[in-house]
Amino acid sequence: MLRKARNTWAKHRQSFRFWSRQLASRAPHRQLAIAWLDHLRVNRGINFPLMGLRHHDPQDLSLDFYRQKPSWVRTADLPVISLVTPSFNQAEMLERTIQSVLSQKYPKLQYVIQDGGSTDGSVEIIKKYEHLLHNWESTRDEGQSHAIEMGFGKTDGQVMGWLNSDDILMPGSLWEIANFFRSNPRMDVAFGHRIIIDEQDRKIGQWVLPSNTHHYLPYADYLAQECVFWNRRIWDRVNGIDRSFRFAMDWDLFLRFRRAEGRFRRIPKFIGAFRIHEAQKTSAQIHDIGSQEMELLRARELGRVPEPRELSKRLVWLYWKNYLLESACRRGLFSLS
Repeated sequence: MLRKARNTWAKHRQSFRFWSRQLASRAPHRQLAIAWLDHLRVNRGINFPLMGLRHHDPQDLSLDFYRQKPSWVRTADLPVISLVTPSFNQAEMLERTIQSVLSQKYPKLQYVIQDGGSTDGSVEIIKKYEHLLHNWESTRDEGQSHAIEMGFGKTDGQVMGWLNSDDILMPGSLWEIANFFRSNPRMDVAFGHRIIIDEQDRKIGQWVLPSNTHHYLPYADYLAQECVFWNRRIWDRVNGIDRSFRFAMDWDLFLRFRRAEGRFRRIPKFIGAFRIHEAQKTSAQIHDIGSQEMELLRARELGRVPEPRELSKRLVWLYWKNYLLESACRRGLFSLS
């Protein structure tokens, strides 16, 4: 017991000495902020890139998709939302994705499922819901970007977004998106917070994003794709998705929205949920195709590929804003729905 107390005191004393030297130095504020983040990473196990991304043990998640229609609704005022789900051999999760969309009962929804010729029972699942879909098709494509492009080609809604076949929308999110674009007709892009879920729909983490996250886009993509919606005019202005991208097609699209002077705004709500699972494309490709595409985009936007330390300096205030927001939320100082 005495040894444990001594070890604890030694750690506190070492930490006190370190921060005393840091605060007494003439280092720029940005450098001090990075030192603090290094301290959190080493001593608290809080990792980059976003300081709030600390996965925890699975927790039950309330998914009341049949939430009552909001009181502000007048059907005539609602925008048409075009939502596309690109799908290929993910039958195990596809039905939960479909249910998370259709059960919200949004009356002006164009929901399209663009399947790449699945052979695992996905088509049978889609057929169960075809009477509620705007369109669906199962045919070979050239990859996810091509499927998204084909899906949107069957729609004409004012508001657009896509939802991968292993992710879900949070309850009420379509109504939140509709209300945002109804109330903010000059805005081009809306983004919200993200829940992280496991294969059993249990919550294992969350992204709580600062309102100016999009300003950091040339350095890193911290917009949660399933939580981003945009109006069709900005999509048409940038000529839609670039099908040459296999992994970073969402980051490329958001960067081109930004270069086209698109107006971004955060909705302070949890809009979607990103699923972590073994067969995940994101995890499997991030170290090869993903890394190459991310370097390509940084070189295009910045004229060079920045070193990791430069990225830390550029993004340090985003890390801190995210960490403080997430910590305040976790301590109950404010709540998000």
